[in-house]
Amino acid sequence: MTITARPQVIHQRISNRFVCNLCDGPMVRIKAGIFGIRCLICRSTFIHRALAHVFEQYDFPSTANVYELSAHGAFYRYLKRRFVNLTTSDYVDQVPFGTMRNGKLIQDVQRLTFFSESFDLVTTTEVFEHVADDLKGYQEVCRVLRPGGRFIFTVPLDLTAKTVTRARLKADGAVEHLLEPEYHGDYLRNGILAFSNYGYDIVDTL
Repeated sequence: MTITARPQVIHQRISNRFVCNLCDGPMVRIKAGIFGIRCLICRSTFIHRALAHVFEQYDFPSTANVYELSAHGAFYRYLKRRFVNLTTSDYVDQVPFGTMRNGKLIQDVQRLTFFSESFDLVTTTEVFEHVADDLKGYQEVCRVLRPGGRFIFTVPLDLTAKTVTRARLKADGAVEHLLEPEYHGDYLRNGILAFSNYGYDIVDTL
């Protein structure tokens, strides 16, 4: 596995753009900061555009087998336009993994139901901070990637601090909060619990 962490470089290059690199649409500032700049056409965020910037560094064939752990949003639509073999999924509590719900495949990245070496490329956007056993999730991604495959993903990252575990699961499955609970917005639910706040040591961990 090759790990590349260049947030400052990507930040600078994406911030200097005035046209969305997902759909070529115009962008508008809806609130302060780079995360407040949205595309008027596809509604992409800075995070989506940073992922697309990384994609531009590689020559992925349109026939690659790609797995994205979401079936919603601007980056999902970007992948759907680029790849003919795109698999997507959602995570829903109390729904058996590997089954369908409302036309969408349900998966848990900690225990994926795919065969080993199924995909050339796996992508996630702001997912792993919500995974209780994130190391197991990373191992599962590596398992389903083919030799030479790539995992391209984003997580909220504080480059001035080390990773902090906010919560963990106990043996009985109950959540043990080590810090004040932190929830992030999610289109499937009102909020989703953050188990980790990632820091600069994520590269060493991976």
